[in-house]
Amino acid sequence: MKKASLIIGSLIALTFAYFAVYGLRTTRPESLKRQITNSVKVGSSPDDVIRFLNSQQLEHSSLLRLSEFETLRRTYGDAPLILARKRHTMQAWWGSESIQIIFVFDESNRLLKFDLHPEYTAL
Repeated sequence: MKKASLIIGSLIALTFAYFAVYGLRTTRPESLKRQITNSVKVGSSPDDVIRFLNSQQLEHSSLLRLSEFETLRRTYGDAPLILARKRHTMQAWWGSESIQIIFVFDESNRLLKFDLHPEYTAL
């Protein structure tokens, strides 16, 4: 009986330690990327992208240019973009992860590509 209690207690402690360090993940970046690829096609309009983001309840910007965001402008130039974010895709004792999604459009406002960037926030 003592041995069984010790084993069960050890398993509970190991499980708690695992989730404390590695966290509880609600969304994997790969699955989000697959979902976007299947739902929003290259050549889509900003309205199509916004409809998708609204259907997934993701916070997002309207179509904008990055003249005031120097760090993103270095990567994307002055292309029209929609910025979106899925918050709290992973939660651990040390912090959390969110995924930023950047939809890049051409001058005719047709989707060229999208990028996903994990963002980590420490507690």
